Amino acid sequence: MELNFTGTGVDQTITFQLGIAPQLLFVADFEEANDGEFDFSSIYRDDFSDRNIAFDYVHRINTEITYEMLSDYKIVVWACEWNFPSLTASDRAAIAQYLDNGGSLFTSGQDIGWELNESGDNVDVDFFENYLKASYIADDAGESSIFGIDGDPISNGITETPIFQIRRASSSQYPDEIEGLDGAVPVFNYNKGTAGAIRYDGDYQLVYFGFGGYEALTDDDDRRLIMKRIINWFSGIDYDLEDVMDTEETETDIDVTLTVNTETTLNTVRLFYDTDGEVPYESIDMTNDGGGVYTATIPGQPEGTDVMYFANIVAAGGDNVLTESKSFYVGADLVAPQVNVVSNPLRNSINRYGIDPYELTAEFTDNFAIDPAEALLNYWVNDESLNSEVLTNIGDDLYSGSFSFEQPLNFGDQVSYYFSASDVSSNANTTVSDTVTYTIDSTQVVDDFELPFFDWTGDANWGLSTTSKTGSYSLSDSPIGSYENNSNTWVMYNMPFDLSLYKAGEISYQLRTQLSSSADSLLFEISSDGGSSWTTLDAVTQNFIFFTKRTVDISEYTGAEFNDVRIRFRLSTDSDGNADGVYIDDVVISVSPDGASSVEAGDQIPKTFELSQNYPNPFNPSTTIKFGLPVNADVNISVYNILGQVVEVLADERMNAGSYSVSFDSKNTLSSGIYFYRINAQGIDGKNFVDTKKMILIK
Repeated sequence: MELNFTGTGVDQTITFQLGIAPQLLFVADFEEANDGEFDFSSIYRDDFSDRNIAFDYVHRINTEITYEMLSDYKIVVWACEWNFPSLTASDRAAIAQYLDNGGSLFTSGQDIGWELNESGDNVDVDFFENYLKASYIADDAGESSIFGIDGDPISNGITETPIFQIRRASSSQYPDEIEGLDGAVPVFNYNKGTAGAIRYDGDYQLVYFGFGGYEALTDDDDRRLIMKRIINWFSGIDYDLEDVMDTEETETDIDVTLTVNTETTLNTVRLFYDTDGEVPYESIDMTNDGGGVYTATIPGQPEGTDVMYFANIVAAGGDNVLTESKSFYVGADLVAPQVNVVSNPLRNSINRYGIDPYELTAEFTDNFAIDPAEALLNYWVNDESLNSEVLTNIGDDLYSGSFSFEQPLNFGDQVSYYFSASDVSSNANTTVSDTVTYTIDSTQVVDDFELPFFDWTGDANWGLSTTSKTGSYSLSDSPIGSYENNSNTWVMYNMPFDLSLYKAGEISYQLRTQLSSSADSLLFEISSDGGSSWTTLDAVTQNFIFFTKRTVDISEYTGAEFNDVRIRFRLSTDSDGNADGVYIDDVVISVSPDGASSVEAGDQIPKTFELSQNYPNPFNPSTTIKFGLPVNADVNISVYNILGQVVEVLADERMNAGSYSVSFDSKNTLSSGIYFYRINAQGIDGKNFVDTKKMILIK
């Protein structure tokens, strides 16, 4: 609405929002201090408008709230932020009468729980428990994120979202811990398992956020989706309006689908659309196709048209829901797809034949559609030519793929890869991801758990923990609380290991345990048949271990037939008590090349004798040394300690001209320090080559 004032020396226009038949009253209960610094009315108003929610607005500072005022509205949204007092005695009386008469209330505030249970002057435990349907647990959960509940109509699919009472200091964050009463259920939980928000559906409907004000949801998309779902839950009408893709077809009509989930009888369902940015909008009665599906058709539009559309759902009882506005464009597409790499980047790897059957995953989104033949995983080795594999669509916008090599790579070789995709528009707009490069090595950091938890599969109770770790995170069987009795839970690393080229190997990991009894055990297990059967190689039953490195010999799983070796951790418990569980960190695999292939030949013949610096350097426990022979030669390569004593002979044989690499494994028998490696090559051309380089072993 625009209101224009004109007169002598006056010409002023005021723009404001006016709710048409609003069923929602927004009560802004924000403090007045600091020129309204903590008045977040604009966030609510913007989110209501974004979701096409018609509302009336009243500020608690300026107006006394009465039951008569509230009773005009089906829904009341009462925002408290961190205002003191929150919900005064008169406010509580009005709310109680409103709820006693079947109203729907969404209220939020950081310290409502603390104030009504502990503050002294404004304590009202009866109201808190009987009307907000909550039991107060603690003033400060000490958490900065909340987690949605699977299947919940408000938080389903929101796995984690950050919370922070904005404009307040970090030291002024006090998310209340609460528990639902009288059938009230959690909407959001903290990482520790206690509730930060609840909902109640009985004589009245209630949503109460104790973790903070609604404005503490700092992710804009999550926050607006949550508001939409709360209002839909109150109205008993849930809907999903189709996202129409942009199109280059100007002569083709566009079908729009609306899916409505409700037990309420609907009076009318209409689609509104606009093509010129001006009112009035065009409207179409949507056809009921059955099963809650409604359809309508927007006529084809000329080149360069932006089409905005939304739906209006009117129930027989008068409830009136406007969906959020959506839009699409008719005309030539100039927008490239968006790419989000879902897989963690590959790091150093012992798999010299590539990563297959392990697959990398990326998400591609586009305003048109992705061309499936142009969704690619591109890769190359060192400076060789580019290879590409067509990705497979695995659902929604996710695509996955893998790569492998016919011949094994050498230690020190570098593999690079990136994702790319094109859309189906006439311009075939293309996007590419960042390039990731990793190195073939005899030591692979399997996981240090500092990246997202994408690389493991298993029971749902396994996950990342911040409770006890060597870095920022560790892997735990029970990140929240203690483990369960009579359980047998496991977690498996998704990438198989190809150990066919090695003669020995070991896996190490850092472990912290707190187990209830000797019957409760952490088991490290290995499989050589793709996970069909498992063998236990390490078992821990000690009640308490603070982070200690454990090393497991896997040498019997190396050799020609072991090209698909998998590892997992399993926690087995009995019925006699439980405890905090286990924390695992810094999982590392190290291998020793097979004797027949410990010296790897390359394709290029160098022009002169060469000895390269080892890689990596410093190293632990293994490193790779490259050298080159311009002619056939008798070659000896030996490793010496600082006293000049030979600690290992890496090569002592006749070799053809070419480029080579050899792996040196300290076998955990050598101490940290400085070592030297030396080549002595006597060529058939009569030339001798001797060179020595220094390397450093760090444990």
